[in-house]
Amino acid sequence: MDTLGQRIRKIRDMRKLTQKALASKAGISEVALQCYELGTRRPKQEQLIKIAAALDIDVAFLMPCKTDTPMALFALLYDIMDEYGDIEIISKGGQILFGVKKSNENTKLRAAVEAHERFSVEDFKKWLINYPPKVHNGKIEKNDLV
Repeated sequence: MDTLGQRIRKIRDMRKLTQKALASKAGISEVALQCYELGTRRPKQEQLIKIAAALDIDVAFLMPCKTDTPMALFALLYDIMDEYGDIEIISKGGQILFGVKKSNENTKLRAAVEAHERFSVEDFKKWLINYPPKVHNGKIEKNDLV
């Protein structure tokens, strides 16, 4: 699982930004960004918000959640239920599947399912970071990512 610094670096690389360019765009020093990426310093919330905005992502993408144990997955399910209400969990073909019951959120999850079926794991991660696509002047903005 990525650390916060690894996430910043990976998404910065996906966006084809240098450390200098991202730091400038985020309004922070390049040295601070280097320290965040290396994990020697942890950014304050206001810095995280600036970095996320400069990377054109939701700040949640910079906050990896630990899911390395079954109990951590339970905690994640708890958080999803706390935020979105009841969820549906089913067992199908030896897999455990879940979804939220709010229809507008399920529309987003359906888009993710379709993308997951089309892309490799790495391309799907890129798709997640770029969802939803940006629209300018009525046209979907094309980007270098999937």
